[in-house]
Amino acid sequence: TASGSFLSGVMLGSGGWALLNHLALLAVAVVAAALLWLAAQRRRAVGAG
Repeated sequence: TASGSFLSGVMLGSGGWALLNHLALLAVAVVAAALLWLAAQRRRAVGAG
């Protein structure tokens, strides 16, 4: 969207590519942690049922 493009442009202008790379890595890590948590919850539900 336009707002996402604008925000990434602001971050690129203020922090450079290193900031964008770190933020992208943080987002990937959060998603990976959420998927691991979900998998653990499903295993517990199957084991308890």
